[in-house]
Amino acid sequence: MKSCGACAAVCPPNAITVVDEGEYRVIRLFYGRCIFCGRCADVCPKEAITLTNEFELSTENLGDLTQELRLKMVKCKECPIFFDTKRHYEEVQKLLKEAGIVIDKEFMNKCPMHRLVLTSRLIGLKR
Repeated sequence: MKSCGACAAVCPPNAITVVDEGEYRVIRLFYGRCIFCGRCADVCPKEAITLTNEFELSTENLGDLTQELRLKMVKCKECPIFFDTKRHYEEVQKLLKEAGIVIDKEFMNKCPMHRLVLTSRLIGLKR
C-alpha cells in the first residue's frame, strides 16, 4: 500500500481514515461503518484493496472490526517534518533509477517545502 489516501477520500461512510501520527502514517479500516460499496478498491492505484463476498461480520468485541496499518515515514533532513512513507519514497527512487533519472540525494531527502527552496536557489530565484 502506497498510502496515498484516495480510499479514505472516496469512502462514503468514512470507514477508512489516514492520519499521520509522529513517524508513522496510520491507515485504519472500521468494518462497523463499511457499506461494502467497493469505491476504495476502485480508486486504489496499487490495487492494495480487494473485496470479497464475505460481508456478514459478527463479533462480541468491537475491536475485532478494526484493521490498522502503520507505515514508517521519512523525515526531512532540514526540518522535523515527516513527508512521505518510507515504502513510497523507496518505490519512487527505484522507478527513477529504472528510468535512468539521477536525482541528487540531498534533494530527495527534503520535504516538499525545502525542495522548493533548493530548486529556487538552483535556478536563481530569491525567496
